[in-house]
Amino acid sequence: LALFTSDPGIAGSTAGEVNPAGTGYARKSIAANTTQWTAPATVASNGRNVDNTFAQTIGTVTATWGTFTHWGLMDASTGGNMWYRGDINGGAGFNPSIGTSVVVDIGALDITLAESLWLFPPLINTLMRNSVDPIHL
Repeated sequence: LALFTSDPGIAGSTAGEVNPAGTGYARKSIAANTTQWTAPATVASNGRNVDNTFAQTIGTVTATWGTFTHWGLMDASTGGNMWYRGDINGGAGFNPSIGTSVVVDIGALDITLAESLWLFPPLINTLMRNSVDPIHL
């Protein structure tokens, strides 16, 4: 799980990722299984939806992160490919103060895929089936 100060776009650009150098930020690893995600559920739009079933602390801010506005599920601890992205607080994001813990609340990561994408096995296998006052997203 990565946080971004700008929309990484459909290409999954990491240029706007929060700087990890001395800031207390680091990507978090999330297992792709039904322990970390709800079982896929059919939604009215003929797609499938999953939500995170865990609360996880991203880090405690030790130097400015800037306003992070988007999140992305990546396949590596640095660099890598983005499998899915979403906005935070409608794109308005958060700008946490130094000393603040940033926490992803249960259900805060909501992924809905159209039926045509849901049938794409590598994506689904990767995402869903295999392996201070906090700010809550």
